[in-house]
Amino acid sequence: MRKALALILFLTAASSLFAVQAGLMRASAPGQPATGSAKTEKFALAYLDAEIRAGRFVLSGAQTDSLSFVEHRRYQQLAAGLPVWGGEVIVHLRNGKAESCDGQYFLAPASLETTPALTRAQALQAFEGGIKATGLVLDAERTALVVYPVSETEFRLAYKLWARDPGKPMFNESALVDAADGTVYLHFSNIQTDLLIGVGLGQRGDTLKFPTYRYNNAYYLWDQAAVRPFTQRTFDGKHQYGADISISNSANNSWPSDNIVNIHTYVGYTYDFYFLNFGLKGPNNANLPLTSFAHIYSVSQGLYDNAFWLSDNALYGQGMYFLDPYNGNKDYGAAFDIVAHELSHAVTTYHANLTYFGEPGALNESFSDVMGTAAEWHFQPAGTGYNLADWANGEDASPPAFTYDKCRRQDNPNLNSQLKNAGYSSAYWYPDPAHIAQKVPTLYSGTTAIDNDNVHVNCTIFPHVFYLLAHGGANPYSNRTVAAIGFEAAKRIFYDAFVNRMTSSTNFLGASNALLASALSLYGASSNEYAQTKEAIRAIGYTVS
Repeated sequence: MRKALALILFLTAASSLFAVQAGLMRASAPGQPATGSAKTEKFALAYLDAEIRAGRFVLSGAQTDSLSFVEHRRYQQLAAGLPVWGGEVIVHLRNGKAESCDGQYFLAPASLETTPALTRAQALQAFEGGIKATGLVLDAERTALVVYPVSETEFRLAYKLWARDPGKPMFNESALVDAADGTVYLHFSNIQTDLLIGVGLGQRGDTLKFPTYRYNNAYYLWDQAAVRPFTQRTFDGKHQYGADISISNSANNSWPSDNIVNIHTYVGYTYDFYFLNFGLKGPNNANLPLTSFAHIYSVSQGLYDNAFWLSDNALYGQGMYFLDPYNGNKDYGAAFDIVAHELSHAVTTYHANLTYFGEPGALNESFSDVMGTAAEWHFQPAGTGYNLADWANGEDASPPAFTYDKCRRQDNPNLNSQLKNAGYSSAYWYPDPAHIAQKVPTLYSGTTAIDNDNVHVNCTIFPHVFYLLAHGGANPYSNRTVAAIGFEAAKRIFYDAFVNRMTSSTNFLGASNALLASALSLYGASSNEYAQTKEAIRAIGYTVS
């Protein structure tokens, strides 16, 4: 079990880089005291200060939040000049003074062997042997040497591989492979998808307006930063994969009923949602060009019944993919919250970059579910039915009539079972969890963890926290009640926590602490918003003292 120092401390600047502020309120595991006495915190902060000054942390990014005007500086931990896997710290500064920090720091030795015994090619062969694959191709720019914390006291030189299978478009994985003996420590899919959502096909015929581009007497679903300040393109795969595809076009600037119209429109709406609510200019805050691919379909390649965000250049390149139905009749692109969900994965990629495995991966999915729902409530009136805001995910894709069946639920996650919907045997019909006591354990298919160790199955706990804060109510497992603080406050707290306070290795406890820190920073220690955030964290099973 890897352990790290959790730097979840509140601070103010003094003569050194950090100084301790008294009166802390932090979450802890059930039955455990809150972390850190003032003496311990002062020592940890002085230690972190020295480590930054010694160059064992390097600044990897900085951003000032447009709502709170807090600057968030991200630091990557180094050991022997190489990145430490999962070693990241975020320092939060108000008016130039350090206010708090979050993240993980590993007690790695100052000197390590940095010359790999294996080449990249040999590490890839070891990975192939471990998963019984052949013909994988490395992404050279994304493959690098890192220091991997095997345990609290053991640190190994490892390759972080990014590998694709040219013959299997849906295979796109990262792996941590020991650079000396080829041990595969970890591997997970890079495709951030909604594989387990149970939804269906629906065409609603709603009239939508969207930006187009005229070229050679035809109109294209293409905005060259004319309507919004980013380039947007929507391609039509024409129900296949492999052949060249083109941007969807029309002779008269009018498109027949098709989810490609919804996709193009909803991507624009989601950009508007993030900018209007948080001042974010696209996923990377620099108006990243956004490309969508509709009607991609290949049964032999596993390209069906799905929607996902892809961050690299596999398939047709970086973008959002909306695949045609095969086993079901799912129309993912027709649901606004699904489109916003996928684009929110891009936001995560450029900020917290939560590892798509285990608890960090479930938090990755959680943020997308929360922001998909928040965007839906921003643009649509409340109600039950198509194009109405509610507390389910993906409901607008359901056919032939509106239904919540097989949808993830934020109001009561226990009403759904993704594992049952996915066709597993009844022994695996766990309810979607609403409490940490209901977290589904790691399940295996052979030697591979199902669903990247339950990134979808366990993603419903924190969206339920969002529901409790925005709407109010009781947790179905603990029966603890939370009074609503409203949508505006709830979405500000979640956005700040997930975008500004989480790192690639943040787990459920770290996410709870990030939400508490955000509520405190945005609204103050005596605020109802902070008090109810503490109650919501208690409602899902953590101790807040």
